[in-house]
Amino acid sequence: MNEFEFNPKEKLWKEELAVSGIHNNIGVFAGISAAVGLASSIAGASSASSNASAARAAEEERVEVLNEYNQKKHENDISNFHQTRDYNWKQALKQYEYDTDAVLRNYENQAEVYGVDQQNLKTQLTNNREGERLAYLREQTVMQEMRNEQAFGRVDLYVASLKKKASSVGSNAGNSGSRAAMMNLMDQGRKLAVMDASYTGAINNSAMNMFDIAMRKDQADDTAKSQTMLRPKMPIPLIRPENTPIPIFTEPAEAIAGFVPSSSPVATILGGVASAVSTIGTGVAQQKMNNKVVPTPIGGT
Repeated sequence: MNEFEFNPKEKLWKEELAVSGIHNNIGVFAGISAAVGLASSIAGASSASSNASAARAAEEERVEVLNEYNQKKHENDISNFHQTRDYNWKQALKQYEYDTDAVLRNYENQAEVYGVDQQNLKTQLTNNREGERLAYLREQTVMQEMRNEQAFGRVDLYVASLKKKASSVGSNAGNSGSRAAMMNLMDQGRKLAVMDASYTGAINNSAMNMFDIAMRKDQADDTAKSQTMLRPKMPIPLIRPENTPIPIFTEPAEAIAGFVPSSSPVATILGGVASAVSTIGTGVAQQKMNNKVVPTPIGGT
């Protein structure tokens, strides 16, 4: 299709424009549209700049509040640590003093009981020695009576022997007198032998009794000692508690305001200018097209 070819749609469109009065005012409309777009761009640039400033201010305020909170929290953490440390230290000292006092009291009680027990042991040993002494005295008394009996018996035997001898000398003579004297001596010797044997047996029996008394006393002492408590030992000192070491606290890192993206006002305005120029250019081109004379083909009306 060439430029002189008839186009009924284009002709109809131009006729409608001419009838409506818009045909000659397209350039004016394009200028108005460009001015409105440029004003909107300037207003948008101003609003964007204001929003960016508000965003930066909000970010700086947020960072400031965060830093203040972190610093305060850091100080509170240090203060809480020291308070907890002091409290635990005082509690540990109280527990140490209480345990030490309890151990010492227990030792003192045991020492007191041990003292009483030793006193009882001493009394028991004294009683054992006294019992031993009395037993020895009884045995010695028995032996003394035995010796006295032996002495009196020997005296009686000697006196009887003398009487028999005297009577035999006065009544008998010769061989019969000698025989009677011999029989008297033999009888005296037999009785002395019996008395000696009895005395020797009594001495041996007394020695055995003395030994038995000593054994019973030793056994009584051993029994009394075995029933006594052991000497209490001084308790080992408890380990004194140590305070918790203070750690190294690190200051909190300071927060820095982050980057707040924002559009450039110049770019926004330049974009609006470019859009306005484009709109005006389009309107001018359209105006020229509308004013262009279209030749009527041959044979047309």
